Amino acid sequence: MTAYKIADQTTEIYASLYQTDTTVERPLLAGDHTNWSRPDAVKLKERTYQHSGTSIAGNKPITVGQGYSTIAWIPEKEGSWALPLRHERITSAESPISKAIWQLKQVCKYFLEFRLRHEKRLRRAELIRDFVKL
Repeated sequence: MTAYKIADQTTEIYASLYQTDTTVERPLLAGDHTNWSRPDAVKLKERTYQHSGTSIAGNKPITVGQGYSTIAWIPEKEGSWALPLRHERITSAESPISKAIWQLKQVCKYFLEFRLRHEKRLRRAELIRDFVKL
């Protein structure tokens, strides 16, 4: 099973959890790009220059390593936890923004599918209730 299939299944499960809470109208999602500094791993494939909060020689805010993009669901307005929906490495052919956009599209696809299924179930239940009243 590929990492993308596992991520899709995980996102599908989390989206179904979201649908169980009928008080939430719109999910709050947060994205983050972080680096994994690997300056000594000279044989590491896809090693790129990454923005860093700490500096290397010359006081430049960069590091050499790999970038990762995370998109998470923030289920509560108040609280301190988040549920990661996707966490993936940013390849050398991608930018942090392009990866975040791709991840957001993937997550929204699942939220929309579950939203539509949920609304369909609600409509079906209303029709049954109306029929029983007759």
